[in-house]
Amino acid sequence: MIKYENVKKFSKTVLFKTCFVLFLGAVSFSIWFKYSDMAQTARTAASFQRIKDIYRAVDLFQKQYHALPGDWANAGGSLKGCTGSQGMNCNPQSQNAGDGIVGARNFAKTFQMQKMGKTSVPAVSETDETILFWAHLHLAGLLMGVDTSGIENQSTIDFGKTNPRNPAGGGYVAGYSDGTPFPNTISPANAGVKGLVILLVSDDVLQGGEMNTEGKQAISPYEAAMIDRKVDDGNANTGKVQAYGSPRCFYAAERETPADKEHREELKRSGEMTASSRIHATRENSYNEILEDEKECGLIVKIAD
Repeated sequence: MIKYENVKKFSKTVLFKTCFVLFLGAVSFSIWFKYSDMAQTARTAASFQRIKDIYRAVDLFQKQYHALPGDWANAGGSLKGCTGSQGMNCNPQSQNAGDGIVGARNFAKTFQMQKMGKTSVPAVSETDETILFWAHLHLAGLLMGVDTSGIENQSTIDFGKTNPRNPAGGGYVAGYSDGTPFPNTISPANAGVKGLVILLVSDDVLQGGEMNTEGKQAISPYEAAMIDRKVDDGNANTGKVQAYGSPRCFYAAERETPADKEHREELKRSGEMTASSRIHATRENSYNEILEDEKECGLIVKIAD
């Protein structure tokens, strides 16, 4: 016959072990969640620093050489490491060189990638300037994260080779924006940007993918908002940092589900949405910040006039 005292002791032991396991699980989840949040914050901070590095590199290049990287007519005669006869592989196509524009003048009409697949060396069109842009900065010793692939014919155009990679995802391409609003298929309410720009794009977009496909962009709306607030005004549609992406990159009341609303309220209550971000939290076409991991956004950043 089983004694009551034994059953009682056994029940207490099981209860203690169960509570201990649940406690360990809660602690483990808390540590994982905190680490994940810290890792995302670190990636976003590194992305902000990357943009600063590019801005600084372009500024120093212009001051030192009095020309735009990628657009410099006789770069091969001055930059060390240029290949070809008299360094010709570093020179843009003569017809468009020195016009103060990197790449095509009408790039902002579509923002479709100007150069995909393989490099063309020596340059054969104005679009090759967008690859030489990074090669010039690298050869001038002003920017890390790329190599000499941009002045080697038939190199694969890729992040970490011809173009710099972004720590939070995707990488950068260069171009010129004439100030007209971006196509509303990728950005519904922007003010436009005029000048030399870099675009943060995903690997998929670099290879010709659409700039508004859900889940195929470079970073999440939350990450995009964090970068924008560090670099600029935190508004997806104004300033020198503006957003593009899938419809889910931008907040819209008619697209918000009950679960989205509840998650937004939880973020507010927990303090994870700062006072500045709450200002834009439910403004139409602002960053849809409740999406913290979904890759729905890219950024267009003005670097120089």
